[in-house]
Amino acid sequence: SQYYTGAEGKFLGQLPPGKYRARVERDPMVSEPVDFELKDGKYLELQLPSHAMLSVRVYDEAGRGVPAKISVVGIADTAHAGEEPRHYLFDLTAGQRLRGTDYLPDDPNDPENTMQYIENHDYTKDGNVELAVRPGRYRVFASRGLEYDVQVTDGEIEAKAGQSLPLVFTLRRVVDTPGYIGSDFH
Repeated sequence: SQYYTGAEGKFLGQLPPGKYRARVERDPMVSEPVDFELKDGKYLELQLPSHAMLSVRVYDEAGRGVPAKISVVGIADTAHAGEEPRHYLFDLTAGQRLRGTDYLPDDPNDPENTMQYIENHDYTKDGNVELAVRPGRYRVFASRGLEYDVQVTDGEIEAKAGQSLPLVFTLRRVVDTPGYIGSDFH
């Protein structure tokens, strides 16, 4: 069975007494499976592991918040070199979303370039966005179409469970298109 919680994190479901396995998922986190026996009148409490938050602000050269795309690129642990990403990056049976990878052969000596995946991405219309990520190592990119440069964090960042990391980017206009509107329609 599958159940959805309300805003307070609780759900009500009916199962006959017996032995079960349960886990809880809320993007981007999933708990480890818990085996339990359900008896009449009993309930089960599950704890979801903590995620990290990236608090991103994107400005133009004048200091105004601007629309932008934020891409969070994860760097996989070298212990997973050679493994299928579906075995360690996500679990579709738990309801997790697929995470795309760089499709390059893994090189445990160069994980920053050969063991990358898309952890999360979002768009902001005013330069402010919050992104939930799993604890791990990341590089974060800010972009705004063809007229602006792309900014990336200086090296990788370490996102820890329960932590909120502030990130600030300033995008510079590098292609002036007077009288035209620049766009990227794919």
